[in-house]
Amino acid sequence: MVAMGVSEQLEPGRSESTRLLKNADISARTPWERVRQAAVSLQGPVLVALAYFLGAEAAFYIGTLSDRIFALFWPPNVVLFCALLIVPRRDWWVYIAAAFPAHAIAELGVGMPPSQLVVAFATNCMVALLNAYAVRRFVGDPPWFGNFRKASLYIVIAAGFSPAVAALGGAFVPILGGGSFAEYWVFYSHWYLANALPNLTLGPVFMIWYSDRAGWTHWKPARRHLEPAVVALALVGVCILTAAAAGGLATGNLLPVVLLLPLPVVILSAVRFGEKGASAAILVVAVILTWRTLRGVVCSRAKSRNTASWRCSCS
Repeated sequence: MVAMGVSEQLEPGRSESTRLLKNADISARTPWERVRQAAVSLQGPVLVALAYFLGAEAAFYIGTLSDRIFALFWPPNVVLFCALLIVPRRDWWVYIAAAFPAHAIAELGVGMPPSQLVVAFATNCMVALLNAYAVRRFVGDPPWFGNFRKASLYIVIAAGFSPAVAALGGAFVPILGGGSFAEYWVFYSHWYLANALPNLTLGPVFMIWYSDRAGWTHWKPARRHLEPAVVALALVGVCILTAAAAGGLATGNLLPVVLLLPLPVVILSAVRFGEKGASAAILVVAVILTWRTLRGVVCSRAKSRNTASWRCSCS
């Protein structure tokens, strides 16, 4: 400090000019640095908004109930939950704000009125916030499924407490659309299942694979990766076959046997590929069976309406 003071006293002109040059350089870079930092900071929220929208579109494709708005498998809430789980808490509001336009575009696309849209988004945020806070508080840091205690706590939080609380508000969404208040608990059960099922299937897939994200930086395609691809294709085929056979055996004695057909492939995935294989296999089974079941319901209702209209025209 003394030497610096002596140097500045001996060369006051040089010191002042150097300071002015530094200040000029900083002022010249500040706008571009701010733009670059803003662009970098918005990458995460934009990706979450895109994933939220694609998850909603996937949910509508998998299948909805008779109102064509409510989906029994709703991934967007898991997308928001996982984002809140891994970002600093001070940034949560940014990700929630980024998800709202994606939510609005997806719901308006299927004809949801604004009042329902706002209440639905509020309950979506509620379940995501409850999940993220409780998992951080009680489960702790990754790996989130590192032991039995952590896995059990996750199930209690994500399949029990959070969707049960959020469904108290979510049940009002169909009522705002004209549903009867007498069916509140039916709507409640639908909303609860639509959140609990993705939390148990899609959530663990992301969380398990994210915990091992360091291994992906050195990932290269190899022949050994053909085995999981073959197992995945086999599981998809077995699930489609199971759904088709179950539809024809709705009242048959063989129905429980048919529904257990994917189980050997799920066990194989768990044995060969550990928690990653098990979580991915469970997700595949849940998505395909839900999709085929809801599509079957829609087709049967369409056939019933066509048959009724044909009978009316004949009479």
